Amino acid sequence: MNPPFGAQSGNEHADRAFLATAGEVAAVSYSIHNAGSEAFVESFAHDEGGAVTHAFRAAFDLPRRFDHQTSQRETVDAEVFRIEWDGE
Repeated sequence: MNPPFGAQSGNEHADRAFLATAGEVAAVSYSIHNAGSEAFVESFAHDEGGAVTHAFRAAFDLPRRFDHQTSQRETVDAEVFRIEWDGE
């Protein structure tokens, strides 16, 4: 599972590395992305030999844990994906 780290400044595209590695080591992975990422995740999974089998929107509650966060708690609109990987 991957919280939406790829959206942080200085950590762009971390979600790509996570998904590529998940496709290499797992038959199934679950990943959380910012809302609006469905087309990207489906396309990336397809290119890496996977397929999104389930997707849904969710409110992802983030308590303050890092210095860059300015509020004690923030709710992010997110999408959760289940991906089956070919494994070849």
